[in-house]
Amino acid sequence: MAVMSTMLPYELIGMILDYFEADKAELAKCTLVARSWVQPGRYHLFRTLTVVQTQEHDGLAAFHRFLESARGQPYAPYVQGLCLRGVRLDDDEFWEPTLDLHALGAVVHLLSRLQVVNLDRVRLAGLATDGPAPQTCESVVRLNIARICTWTFHDLKDCVDVVHLFPGLKHFYTDNLRRYVRDTGRVCEYPPPADHRPFSSKLQLAEVTHRTFGPCSSLLDYFAHALNLSNLTSVVLWHLLPDEIASVGRFLAAVGRSLRRLDISLADCFIPEEYEVDPQPLWKSLQLSKCEVLETFLLYIALDYDPELPRPPIEYHPHWFSVELILAELPPSVQEVHLALQDDNEPEWLEEVLHDVRWRHVAKSVKRLPSLRKLFVYSEGRQVGWYRVPVEAWTQELLCAKLPDAKARGVLDFSAPPTRTL
Repeated sequence: MAVMSTMLPYELIGMILDYFEADKAELAKCTLVARSWVQPGRYHLFRTLTVVQTQEHDGLAAFHRFLESARGQPYAPYVQGLCLRGVRLDDDEFWEPTLDLHALGAVVHLLSRLQVVNLDRVRLAGLATDGPAPQTCESVVRLNIARICTWTFHDLKDCVDVVHLFPGLKHFYTDNLRRYVRDTGRVCEYPPPADHRPFSSKLQLAEVTHRTFGPCSSLLDYFAHALNLSNLTSVVLWHLLPDEIASVGRFLAAVGRSLRRLDISLADCFIPEEYEVDPQPLWKSLQLSKCEVLETFLLYIALDYDPELPRPPIEYHPHWFSVELILAELPPSVQEVHLALQDDNEPEWLEEVLHDVRWRHVAKSVKRLPSLRKLFVYSEGRQVGWYRVPVEAWTQELLCAKLPDAKARGVLDFSAPPTRTL
């Protein structure tokens, strides 16, 4: 959302306000047009704010005092985006500040027009099941949780409990919610808690984006048990592990009557040994056929192993057999299919892999989708930033030859759609 594109620390804004409010002689010299901007301009500065937490400074408490002061109260209604960011003074220290959800609730409750909240490199304390309820902010529709490491919360409930503060939330987005612990190379796992604090009946998520280098099934299981997902229309999973495909499939089957967009990635989904001969049962367990109203399906296909993951290089030829089997499971309601090839700048490797694909099976799967309007094929980069570019001309020629029916129907499209705003 554009509201989070530019952020200024509120301390810096205070300095600007000092100039606006004190230097009246200079303001009097401004033209009428300049004065018409300067006076309300101080309010627009408050559209997006960043509050920093350090070991020496409790930025959240200071911001709370500012909002309750006579000077801060006029600006509270103008805040639409808020980022809470923890700063480690020493990169070797695994210190990340803990946010008390009652303190956070007291702050967001004062921001009547707040829409987007970013939590970056902070701990979340969680809420006691039998404790008092925190204050809330119903105007928030998007929550972004970034760079929360495996050692920063006791269990998944502590991390997700922040949703209690935003009963009007529609979009839940994570980035590196579980990272690999650098000193051991292992992933800490936490099962969904048996009991949880009931969420507001008003809370009905529309989108879940889980952009991590780690498991997603425990988060989805928790959501399925704790939240009302009857209005969930979009699920984006940037990493799908083979041992959680069945669990994700149960989740997709549960939301299949409302889900309209699904993005999954094969970047870390190597085929287990027991499925190498026949991987079809593995992908049937994803239960894509239960997504009865699915309209858009994106499949990110890795061509190389991810250097960020502490694992050996993976032979990716089984990925292409997986592509065939996944496309064969799509429901007839699908209108757009996106095949996003990893942009790794190795055309020789891509050419070798493309020639190994059994395109007749892909063509058969595409042909049986009566509602299909577009089959997009493009390159997508996810290692540094997130971008999409068209595939090279030789790749387009090869795919036109391999998918003549899709080309004749006019559904084959090599343009690179813009990335979705996260």
